[in-house]
Amino acid sequence: MALYLKEGDRWLGVSCRHVLIGSKGPNADYIYKRSALARDVLLLGNRAYGDLVESIKVAVGDRGIDIEIWTEQIEGYKVEEEDPDVGAAEKAEAARSRAEIEALVNKAKQAIEQELKPLLDRVEKDWKTIDNRVLGHVLRSPPIGLCVGKERFTEDWAVFHIDKDKLGQGYKGNVIDLGAFLTF
Repeated sequence: MALYLKEGDRWLGVSCRHVLIGSKGPNADYIYKRSALARDVLLLGNRAYGDLVESIKVAVGDRGIDIEIWTEQIEGYKVEEEDPDVGAAEKAEAARSRAEIEALVNKAKQAIEQELKPLLDRVEKDWKTIDNRVLGHVLRSPPIGLCVGKERFTEDWAVFHIDKDKLGQGYKGNVIDLGAFLTF
């Protein structure tokens, strides 16, 4: 989504037509009519949802692998610190390195337990079904046009209504008050 707009209590979004409507249908002017089936705007399509879930799982796994590697390094530093044949300077360096790696382990564990797993749980619980990922519906979109106007730009946009309850409480977005009154 490129831009959010707010009209009174109503939230709107602007994005590319080819993203929201796609290329399967006719390239014709689209205006939402209450009597017709609305064109839903999805926060994530099925593939994007699957990719998101997979990316979170990969991030958890990557941190788990890091923790395993770092734990082995920590054990090596502990052995070095306890070795009577190792000098005081080397023991101090091993202790410093061990402390740095232990901090990395703690940070990775914290990321898994406090950020990644809760995010994965929320995504799998709250966003699993398509209905839960419907952000709103398209209100207006002209056909995609090439070489439009004297600047000869491509016209590819759509305005859509946003169900602000789907955004969560306190969400402010990138709202700018333009001071204009627009109706769709």
